[in-house]
Amino acid sequence: MKTLQLWVLPGHGLNTLAAVREETRAYLREHPDTRVEIVVRTPSSLWSQLFALLKRPREAPRPHLIEIPGHWTSTLARLGLLEDLTEIEGPIDLAPWLEPVREHCWAAPSGAARGGEASAPPPRAVHSLPWWMEATVLYWRVDLLRKAGVDFGSLGSWTGVREACARLARRLPGATVPIANANPRESVSLSDVAPSVWSRGGDFFSPDGSRSVFHREEAYHGIRAYLEMLAKGWMPLLGKSGMVPATLFEGGAALQFSGRLPSVLRGGRDLPIGILPCPRGERAQAGILRVHHLVLLRGAGEPREAYALLRHLTRPDQAARYAAALGALPCGAAELGAVLSQAGSFGQAFAAAIGQARLLPNLCALGTLERIFDRRMENLIRAILRKAYDEEMLRQELIYAASEMDYILSMAGGPA
Repeated sequence: MKTLQLWVLPGHGLNTLAAVREETRAYLREHPDTRVEIVVRTPSSLWSQLFALLKRPREAPRPHLIEIPGHWTSTLARLGLLEDLTEIEGPIDLAPWLEPVREHCWAAPSGAARGGEASAPPPRAVHSLPWWMEATVLYWRVDLLRKAGVDFGSLGSWTGVREACARLARRLPGATVPIANANPRESVSLSDVAPSVWSRGGDFFSPDGSRSVFHREEAYHGIRAYLEMLAKGWMPLLGKSGMVPATLFEGGAALQFSGRLPSVLRGGRDLPIGILPCPRGERAQAGILRVHHLVLLRGAGEPREAYALLRHLTRPDQAARYAAALGALPCGAAELGAVLSQAGSFGQAFAAAIGQARLLPNLCALGTLERIFDRRMENLIRAILRKAYDEEMLRQELIYAASEMDYILSMAGGPA
């Protein structure tokens, strides 16, 4: 009996293990001599474990398949951790998947085009395949905003969202908060602040990927505006009891950014909910696509059996089943069209959000750069919780992060 180990991220919370097991049933029927052991890891623990394997390559257990944020592909491939899938099957046709999500299927040799923009034709090597995705939209409670006197149309801009939060903070009843924190770690990530940065004409890295630019004014103001929602208590990090506050879909907030279909479409509470694509800024309108991919770990053994499981899970029609279980979006172009057409006005909003969205850039060191950014944001979150945060502190942390990132980019800019 062969055993394949699959590491996945907690995309479905406590139900992740059961949901992934359901998706492996058909594969196991076709491979009766194989069993699949599923392990759920957080992004932080997954990153740490992968680097432990890099330092101690003979350490066991070594997973065969791994779910990763798509923008980690270049970093992990460049470090030699990932199999080139074309060495197992030959050329892979990526046409069934939505065109934007294909960008992170291959590793950037060094600096690369900005996420969501035209890039050079992909190289032959394919290191990951898309599994499911999210496209950020803004939800709001119709009843709560109406009672607070907030104009729904104003939510189409970041300025309007800020003014709505300030008004809601004065008028919401009880424990209801102006805007829920959709980050499962109750922190701030590169992906969280990206729409606010991009919509102001800012960016994180130069077009050639050779240096960081998020400490410049446009990007700084985008990050500052997002952190303001935390610092003013509009988007609480912790509830009064020390527990995570309830989400909009649980009745605990008036606004919420999310990349998933609303709970009313997934059997949740019957709340009056409105939806818009990610708000526009002074210079642009841009949201973010967060795409989850599956990869094979190099040297784990059983490459053909593991690849067969990867292909089974990422097959667009099969992957659409898992995305539906999460309330997320399928990456297959045909499957996405079917889901959005069935979702009415929600589907129209998601279609608009996808049309304006970008990916994080396909840089060879982006996984490492993301960790640097997250660490600096954690410093600021701790300061917010201590009520010691100010804008000068933000500037300093961004300067420190940029310095670290520029050093990494200078080291990563050479040949792979």
